[in-house]
Amino acid sequence: MPVVITLFGVFVIYLTFRDAFVSILLPRTVRSASRLSNRLNVAMWKVYSGLVKRGSPTEDMRLSLFGPFSIVALIAAWACLLILGFALVVIGVGVTMHGAVPTFGQAFYYSGVTFLTLGYGDLTLDGTLGHALSVIEAGLGFGFLAVVISYLPVLYGSFSRREVLITLMDARAGSPPSGGEMLLRFTADDDWEGLHAWLERWETWAAELLETHLSYPILVAYRSQHSDTSWLCAMTAVMDACVLLLAGMPAEQECRIARRQAHLTFAMCRHAAIDISQVFSVESDGAPERLDRATFDGLATALEGHGLSLGRDDDAWMELARLRGTYEPVVLAMAHQFRLKVPAWVKDPAEKDNWETGMLVSHL
Repeated sequence: MPVVITLFGVFVIYLTFRDAFVSILLPRTVRSASRLSNRLNVAMWKVYSGLVKRGSPTEDMRLSLFGPFSIVALIAAWACLLILGFALVVIGVGVTMHGAVPTFGQAFYYSGVTFLTLGYGDLTLDGTLGHALSVIEAGLGFGFLAVVISYLPVLYGSFSRREVLITLMDARAGSPPSGGEMLLRFTADDDWEGLHAWLERWETWAAELLETHLSYPILVAYRSQHSDTSWLCAMTAVMDACVLLLAGMPAEQECRIARRQAHLTFAMCRHAAIDISQVFSVESDGAPERLDRATFDGLATALEGHGLSLGRDDDAWMELARLRGTYEPVVLAMAHQFRLKVPAWVKDPAEKDNWETGMLVSHL
């Protein structure tokens, strides 16, 4: 039995340190769906989101608390598991404490004090083995706390970089952002170079999103400042604009350089969406219809008035449907699981941009 307890304690320590190492220090995903931290986050999200009523006025505010809460809970879970593992090792190897065999409560208390480097000294282990275990646990505990402290700035730095371009989306695609509105605003001024540069920036953004959100999946739970937008909402709007250019714009048109960039940006955004959905085992069983033929024809007519001629024949419509089918089911499934909104293809004229709201602007 002591051998079994010792081996189990070592296994708990190994499993926890491996998970913390992969989650914090390893800049890539390693079987993310099977990681202890991911399983814990998914389980906590199911419980937490189930307690928040859908459609309530405070839904987004309450859900926004989950990201920081999950970080605290994850760090606490890692620490408790490591303290438990060392307590089991202390009991399993049979070291004494002040000449007596420690109870589980004493071993757990001693392990916690040592791991957190509190150094009370009211309980100590006897013998060379006991001293060695004390030094090892104190050293690992000090290192663990140092790594955790460095973990938080990386998370918030990645979150801030993600949000900058989403905020810039406001005046360029509306609030909430819309792929159709994005094209309308750029083509209104015949700003093809600006559209190309904008899509290029979103290609880079999607690549950074893929890297950071696979390395630190908890970032998915961090919500944007405004409830009408999110990283998923903005990325969907960008992909909508891209597929409109890819499916309907003639290749020989003068703005074909934007069409080329639309292909690159769409490929990167779709890559990010698919990989993030796999990390969280998001299953898509099909998607409701987001765009009907009448809305598409109306959008094409509006764009023609701005100099962008989209094909409205059956071939263009079928190509658009094919491209939409490569990302819409996944996007809608993630939106349902993470309780995020997916944008419409065409902006509601009654909706003001976020920059237009507020006391100061209302008097201009």
